[in-house]
Amino acid sequence: QNRICGFLDIEENENSGK
Repeated sequence: QNRICGFLDIEENENSGK
């Protein structure tokens, strides 16, 4: 589950950067 959380965090970060 930790891995999924980290992946979601990265996706959110990329969206925020855009």
